[in-house]
Amino acid sequence: PPPLPLPTTLDLETELSAASLHKRGNALFNERKWMEAMNCYTKALHHTTAPTGSIAAVLYSNRALCEIHLEKFELAREDAEDAIENDPS
Repeated sequence: PPPLPLPTTLDLETELSAASLHKRGNALFNERKWMEAMNCYTKALHHTTAPTGSIAAVLYSNRALCEIHLEKFELAREDAEDAIENDPS
């Protein structure tokens, strides 16, 4: 098989942005700012170059926990299912 392409500067900046949004979401969650944290996790998912695998699973599960606190139970269920789909372990 051909070698995988090297990440571009844009890919690296996007991943760093996703990581910083994830970290900010965690800080907001710890401050009980559920809506703001949920929005950070959503933005992190959009900034992840390949929103699959364990990173996506963590973001989906974190967002689901925010949604539970916000009593958005259907959204929480959907995100929990997406988390399991991305990382069944």
